[in-house]
Amino acid sequence: MNPDASNFSLRCSADEVERDEFCDIQAAPRLPVRPRPMQGELVCGYFGRVAEANGYESPRSLWRILKQSALCGNELLSRALLLTTAERIALFGTYPSYSGIHLELPYGLQSEDFHHQLMRWCPECMAETPWLRGEWGIKLCCVCVRHAVTLCDRCPSCHASQRQERSDISLCACCGFELAKTVPRAASALLVRWHEMLIAGLRGKCSDTRFDVTPAAWLRLVKYLGQFDSDPSLARPGKLAGMHQLEIAIALTSGTARLLDNWPHNFHALLARARGAFPLTTSINQAFGSLYRAIYCDLDEPHFDFLRIAFEDYLHDHWFGLLGRRNRRLDPLTIAAHPQKSLHAMAKEVNTGKTIVRYLASAGVIRGSMVRHQSGRVTWAIPTDEMVRAKNCVDDGMSMRYAVAYLGISRHRVRELLDAGLLQVWVRRASGGSSNWLISRTSASYLASLGLMAQKIDHPASTCIELAKLLKTWRLRRDEFPALVRAIASMTIVPIGRSITTPGLGGVLLVVGEAHAWLDGYRATESTWMSVNCAAKMLGLKQQVAYELVARRLLVSETSQVGARKCCRIHKNAIEFFRLNFVSLAQIAIAHDKTARQMLATINVTPICGPLIDGARQYFYLRRDVESLLNGYPIFVSIPFQKGDMQ
Repeated sequence: MNPDASNFSLRCSADEVERDEFCDIQAAPRLPVRPRPMQGELVCGYFGRVAEANGYESPRSLWRILKQSALCGNELLSRALLLTTAERIALFGTYPSYSGIHLELPYGLQSEDFHHQLMRWCPECMAETPWLRGEWGIKLCCVCVRHAVTLCDRCPSCHASQRQERSDISLCACCGFELAKTVPRAASALLVRWHEMLIAGLRGKCSDTRFDVTPAAWLRLVKYLGQFDSDPSLARPGKLAGMHQLEIAIALTSGTARLLDNWPHNFHALLARARGAFPLTTSINQAFGSLYRAIYCDLDEPHFDFLRIAFEDYLHDHWFGLLGRRNRRLDPLTIAAHPQKSLHAMAKEVNTGKTIVRYLASAGVIRGSMVRHQSGRVTWAIPTDEMVRAKNCVDDGMSMRYAVAYLGISRHRVRELLDAGLLQVWVRRASGGSSNWLISRTSASYLASLGLMAQKIDHPASTCIELAKLLKTWRLRRDEFPALVRAIASMTIVPIGRSITTPGLGGVLLVVGEAHAWLDGYRATESTWMSVNCAAKMLGLKQQVAYELVARRLLVSETSQVGARKCCRIHKNAIEFFRLNFVSLAQIAIAHDKTARQMLATINVTPICGPLIDGARQYFYLRRDVESLLNGYPIFVSIPFQKGDMQ
């Protein structure tokens, strides 16, 4: 026997005393058969049981007879059935409109949350005790959590919808089929779990501490959030007709249950899908649309704070745009902790100008996201973890005037080294729009130290020449000076010392005969420029990867006019400079005898480019950052290359 039934079948003395209070009320009919309500029984279901027990065709016809007395509403119901206060409280749901009884519903529920015409039931519950449970009257309740099956709303024999206005709730009103024999469908575990939270709320409990939500709030959440699971770009959430239909109720609650499962990962996946329609926008309102408004406007009650916390966590981890005072709906702490900074804020932290930070980001030296708006305005967002890299570049930088004095050569010779890739440049005046240059002090120091590394050899003064004087008198061609510096660095031409009057690279002393011999051989045999495809072969890379390196200025190139078309060509010294300063993830993996994926998981260094960094096809690192991981792996890797491949 059902324990609820046994509780209300026993009558205590206190209930009898309360019933005696109605004896003095003016004459009103007392029904001969007065079934007692079950705990949590649906009101319309109880009225049907009373009508059936007293032989009436329907609850409405029974109430029509009762209303002939002078009493009305709740008093009439109490007099006719001798209901105690506890028994009246045991009933759940809205009273039929013909009763004239309008009581405040518990837990913030509203009349529109309930069915007023159709009936739902669980066949297995009906087979045990034939009475309607109160939660079955809620439109969005579609599962029996006790048996983990979906509720039924149609007769399996004649497929007729079953109405609440009836006297016999156990039989189909059209064909007389026993509704308890309906074969139910099994409900998904997610759907059952959501209904368990709803039922727990109806009993004043909380089954999940992450979601301390009232029953009314649960229903409101389903109305506004359930539709987004199937359509993240939904324009008008909460405006859905037909929620009284079982299939629509199942679809809405299933969508909500999926979003709440594995919280907040599934919800973050929904945000990613919603943002996918506008991947490059920096407007939160445009990116998330009605979902954003539903979270902060339609569901603005404190019950739904967990939605806003999860949303702002997603912005912190995945939103590449800026957050500021214009985002008034967001928590100020979320805005302050956002890991993306504007150019102005980053430049202030690094103690430099906005132009320099913008060029560092556009050149790929630091990570940054650029968005070009329809109005033509361009905005940048720089991750805060790039501040150290940006500061290092600024601290490592020197102006063109200082570089000329430091290296001891003329300005146009410094430009030749820059164009050849022998000098690293962080900010280029012409292309970056900056008012000054920012040349890497580290690469300039390496070139300036070439004379210091020379072995002191006694030679007659007439047989020696300073590099600065050689540049003034020998009339080197455009590509020959960078090639000469590369030859000195690789000890193809051995410097014999350094001048005490000329600083830096210009003071390197060379043997005139050796320099002449090298220059003659270079002019006779070397082809110094090549296409991107040939450069890719020399580096052992695919052509697409080489073009990506050129686009990111990691592989220095030059555009030249060949006939009526422009061609991109790369100097051999630029390839050697690339090998000297950069290394691919594949090369590091070979040095460690691992796969690239295994190596990527173990390296605790941020690549300068790659699939997850800037969309490049291959990962590359600064060699100095991963020098300890190379285990003696050579700087220059032998790649088979034929001179006939050069253009």
